[in-house]
Amino acid sequence: MTNNQNYFDEFDRLAQERRIRGTHRKPTRFGRWFFGILVLAVIAVVAGILIGNWVSAGNSDSKTVSVRHQETKQKPDTDKDTDKNTDENGKAEKSGRNSDADGEKSADGEVAHAGDMDKNSDGGKEADAAQSAQQQADRQKEEQDRQVKAARGTVSVRILNGTKVKGLAADKAKALAGLGYRNVRADNYRFASPAESTVYYRDPSKEAVAKEIAEKLNIRVVTLNAGAVSAGTDVVAVVRSR
Repeated sequence: MTNNQNYFDEFDRLAQERRIRGTHRKPTRFGRWFFGILVLAVIAVVAGILIGNWVSAGNSDSKTVSVRHQETKQKPDTDKDTDKNTDENGKAEKSGRNSDADGEKSADGEVAHAGDMDKNSDGGKEADAAQSAQQQADRQKEEQDRQVKAARGTVSVRILNGTKVKGLAADKAKALAGLGYRNVRADNYRFASPAESTVYYRDPSKEAVAKEIAEKLNIRVVTLNAGAVSAGTDVVAVVRSR
């Protein structure tokens, strides 16, 4: 006891009064609760994070499944669209081929049409040339007829009977008179030449008249021969047969 009293001082007294033993203070219950609450808070935060991650993962999986399900539903439509696009592309290719074929046919038709146009052009030129030639021939014939008609009243014609048929030359002269010939004489012919009925004319200007007389008398031979025609006569017809 003596030793204890020797070491008893104010600090020990104050400690006794506060019910504290020794030189160190006794830990209070508040410190224990503080650490417990801190641990629980940390555990709650961690648990909340884990639960949030789990819920988020679940929602993500659900969304993924939903998206996959929608993709699965939409896939046939995509296939249909693909088939439609394929059909449309096939139709487009066929249309393009048909267009190319039509274009080739059209080009061949244009070439053929151009060839036909050239042929028609050539044929048109030939037709025009033939028409022009015919028109010119018609004009010449009209001019010739006009000259012959005018010469019928002035030309001098002599018909010679080279056969034994009496009155043959006179009958031919009457036929010419019926056409408008006014100066026509009929005589007999005693020479052997020509052997075939022939019409002679003195001047080239009387060729048209000589041809008309030969046609009327059914004589095929018409000859320009001034020596065979006597003076004062323009055309001589020697008749050898009817």
